[in-house]
Amino acid sequence: MSTLRPHRRKSLTAAALTGSLLAVLILSGSAAGSPDPRALRPGIPGTAFTWGSNVEGQLGDGTTVEQSTSPTPVCGAAPCTDPLQGVIAVSGGGGHSVALRPDGTVVTWGDNTHGQLGDGTTTNSTTPVRVCAVGQVAPCSAFLDDIVAVAAGAAHTTALRAGGTVVTWGLNEHGQLGNPITTDSSTPVPVCLTSDCGYLLNDVVSIAAGAEHNLALHTNGEVDTWGDDRHSQLGRPTSTGQVSHVCASDPFDYCRPLQNVVSVAAGGDHSVVVRLDGTVQAWGENDLGQLGDGTTTEQLVPVRVCDTGETAPCGAFLSGVTAVAAGDKHTAALRSDGGVRAWGGAGRLGNGTGDGSTTPAAVCAEGATAPCADLLSGVTALAAGGGHSVALASDSTVLTWGGNASGELGNGTSGTAGSNAPVHVCAAGQSAPCDGQLTCAVAIGAGFSHTLAVIRP
Repeated sequence: MSTLRPHRRKSLTAAALTGSLLAVLILSGSAAGSPDPRALRPGIPGTAFTWGSNVEGQLGDGTTVEQSTSPTPVCGAAPCTDPLQGVIAVSGGGGHSVALRPDGTVVTWGDNTHGQLGDGTTTNSTTPVRVCAVGQVAPCSAFLDDIVAVAAGAAHTTALRAGGTVVTWGLNEHGQLGNPITTDSSTPVPVCLTSDCGYLLNDVVSIAAGAEHNLALHTNGEVDTWGDDRHSQLGRPTSTGQVSHVCASDPFDYCRPLQNVVSVAAGGDHSVVVRLDGTVQAWGENDLGQLGDGTTTEQLVPVRVCDTGETAPCGAFLSGVTAVAAGDKHTAALRSDGGVRAWGGAGRLGNGTGDGSTTPAAVCAEGATAPCADLLSGVTALAAGGGHSVALASDSTVLTWGGNASGELGNGTSGTAGSNAPVHVCAAGQSAPCDGQLTCAVAIGAGFSHTLAVIRP
């Protein structure tokens, strides 16, 4: 049996980047000591736009019209007379959406079957509602106001507070709320380190939410996980879903915590991190090669992601990575040169083919076909959804690739074919063939079958 040792408090000097199941937010971690909300809540305020599936109201446009194939503004409130403005970050879940505002407040919309909107009810909402404060019951009179990052899981939501603690709400079937309660919660509860909640998870600078599990990156470069562990996505030899360290390896009697992590992402049932040296490690479910180690074998603790073109057993490993995004069955990595590598399930990699890959493949330039002569470049942020990926380009446009059954690519079309190479997202309200592109984007997010973006004024 492994021994999980207490947290070490040695600080790691590095920027921290966070991703989500279905979403990635660019977040700067504090350089040392306690988290600094000024560093953790960057972003240019803008208007929230969404596209893709809307069967649960996750587009926030005041309707449940089945889908939108190009961007539509999220309503500011009901009735829908003005768009939702003053947003700095967005995240998408299975059927709900989350937006963070500069004042630290959070609004949500869409599916609320398990309380994942955090408004004290289990009533779906097609327009944004405010997330209640910890300890409130509906109708809430106080609301969260110190949040610096948000991440949406399949049916739960996770938020990082300015002081470095974490709160969660929504589905709790597999302990994904990280709290001693055993039922769902429609308002935020703190993530705890002990069964009596006498000690809270703290010193966190970055978070990620998978389908039913979570990751938290600490100031010292170590990672904690909690929630569902049916596919080893918590990254440790023990089967407990309580909050605890990710192990660096699988020794017989001792868990040495994984260290020097600067970026975390959570997929459907797998987890991915970037190390300080720019290499990538992953663990959990691997049925379609989403761990990138050249195999389809589930991994209990982190394994290194192979380099492009390698086959198992790999002799070279991916490097120069600054951030990662994890989808349901695929993973994408952003390199320091602005290029992107992807691996996992077929039709999700953007490599010009409809094939999957158990090791990283280079994402092609817009519209290219294999073998691609040109590769995607100039990318500044990534997000990954159920079967699609999203990239924010340095020119503030947005590109997508992968599945498009519900219009989640935003290129004015929908259907089962999707796109094997990146396509530009159309300007708001357009349909194919679009004569304009979405511009002035400053943040992106991806739900299971919908996509989000923040557009600056």
